[in-house]
Amino acid sequence: MNSIRYLSVIFVSFLVLSFIGCEWTWGYSGGGYFWLRAASRVLPALAFLVAGLAAGTFVPRSGRALAIGACLFIPAAVYIMHLAGLSEEYWNVDLRETILLILQAVLSGFVGYSLGKDEREVKWSLECLAVIFAVVAWYKVFIKLTGIGGELSALQPAWPASIVLVFGYSWYLNDFLTRSRPRIWTLFALGGLCMAVLGDFHKPIIFVTLVCTVILFFVAARASSYFRVFYRMAAVGVAGIIFFAVADVVTQRRISTRMADLIETKFLHQDYGKEVTTPWEIIERAAGNRFKIWEQAYHHFIDEPFFGKGPGVRYEATGQQRLSLDDHQAPLHNVYFEILVSVGLVGFLPYFVGIIWWYRLMLKKAVLRRVGFSLAPCTAFVTGLLAFGLIGELGVYFAADSLLLFIMGLTAAVADQALKAARSTVNAVAPKPIVPSNSPLRSGMVHPLPRKKPI
Repeated sequence: MNSIRYLSVIFVSFLVLSFIGCEWTWGYSGGGYFWLRAASRVLPALAFLVAGLAAGTFVPRSGRALAIGACLFIPAAVYIMHLAGLSEEYWNVDLRETILLILQAVLSGFVGYSLGKDEREVKWSLECLAVIFAVVAWYKVFIKLTGIGGELSALQPAWPASIVLVFGYSWYLNDFLTRSRPRIWTLFALGGLCMAVLGDFHKPIIFVTLVCTVILFFVAARASSYFRVFYRMAAVGVAGIIFFAVADVVTQRRISTRMADLIETKFLHQDYGKEVTTPWEIIERAAGNRFKIWEQAYHHFIDEPFFGKGPGVRYEATGQQRLSLDDHQAPLHNVYFEILVSVGLVGFLPYFVGIIWWYRLMLKKAVLRRVGFSLAPCTAFVTGLLAFGLIGELGVYFAADSLLLFIMGLTAAVADQALKAARSTVNAVAPKPIVPSNSPLRSGMVHPLPRKKPI
């Protein structure tokens, strides 16, 4: 294997380690899990750093590389400035994990950009990840149907694992909608991923899945025809409804009853506190008091708009009053607001510029014509996670954040290659200017620009 393939294998392997040690064992306790979680947080970042250095991934070769380094340096410097002023009581496990997560995600982006320059490695890496997620999805379905997870909780992946599985769903849904004749493996994998996602039935997973579905539906419809795409989506939907109805009858309505309870408790949050009656109270309760929490975050941001207040800011869940930094009660549930409060406008600007730059690169006409359609599942997954950042937390998912930055870096490299190929094609077909020659004419040659006779 060449160095690029080694880098692909290392990334996929250690991303799986993060997936098992972080998302899979969410909320589990026990001595053995301590070492698994510790390894899944420390080893991947070290492996990405060492493999990237060996492959020359971090060597700047252009002005853009230096610009990216500067953009990373600005929020890092502000963040380190806040960390230096924190007392020992703030150096808890959550803060250490956040630092490791940021480091691993950034390294994943660089690794993705390095692999994205090789078309074969792009296809190999993404297909490997899609296959792994499809196998895990069917494993989750098997565990749930057999009830083994109830007896041995260690064998059952926790619900955050399904956030990463949405990439596999996007990959195979795009394949299903765009192929003239869908493959058997595509249908098998897509069915398992759909059941795994619906089996957990949590708001973050459902939200990201819906965003990916809408994007892929319109991309596929514009590329082929709305009728064919709508027909296939309708066929899959009807098949899913029939399968759900049969499974619900077999389980004596336990599935539908559980989903109704989850909607009442997890989606609408109508199971606690005093009874609400007005539409605004219902919306506020369904949002998990996010509006009141965001109002507190807004006041924190106004207090320190340029450099922020640093990490560790928490908010009161009921939102009746603003709290000091010493209170730790509720997370913010908004990634972008959290960045603004932590590092201010100065630290947030590079994040914002990076996201805008990535979308501008993906939406260039040359990129859309050459590779835009093949990158549709990646773009849908990235958009789904970035959209979820507006209403939820991404800072607790090691594998999801690493995969997000990896795909953004990989697709940016693919888009760069497409732009270079487009410029090369234009230069190749462009007519070369005719320049008069000053050398004397040889026998049998005609001067391209004959001089006019003197008057």
